[in-house]
Amino acid sequence: MERHLRTHSNERPFTCELCQRSFKELSKLKEHRMTHSGELPYSCQVCSKKFIYLSRLQVHLKSHSDERPFSCEICSRQFSGLKQLRQHVLRHGGKRSFTCQVCNRNFARLGTLNRHLRTHVDESLQDVEQESDDVCSQSSQCDESRESQSDGVHGTEGKVKLPAPG
Repeated sequence: MERHLRTHSNERPFTCELCQRSFKELSKLKEHRMTHSGELPYSCQVCSKKFIYLSRLQVHLKSHSDERPFSCEICSRQFSGLKQLRQHVLRHGGKRSFTCQVCNRNFARLGTLNRHLRTHVDESLQDVEQESDDVCSQSSQCDESRESQSDGVHGTEGKVKLPAPG
């Protein structure tokens, strides 16, 4: 009864010692601790993908079935889960609040921006390694023009500044 009453209150007596996040139930704290340990106890029998939470495995299992009960009202594409539909609808012109600091392209989802940022890192690895503007100005692989380099684009160390992957 005490556990049930806690669901109706703001009391969260179980706290993660690593990140201070608190929970109403001990079982939820135990599940949460797996996010720190990397433990993935639930595995898909179809594709072997692993999950921390049983509920996420259950949602994932729907992706292996032909059942697609959620439809996009704009293009009629069907999805197995509501989350997938909501993510898809953003592509039809939803708010794009994640901006690439390298090329100013906008994205609706943080994960898509992070994946996009890796393309800049892959293309610019040699540029990041450049030690001076003199070396960089002689390199045909530098994305920056010589004119913008003279304006200090490379910074004081002469290295191309890329945003930290987030």
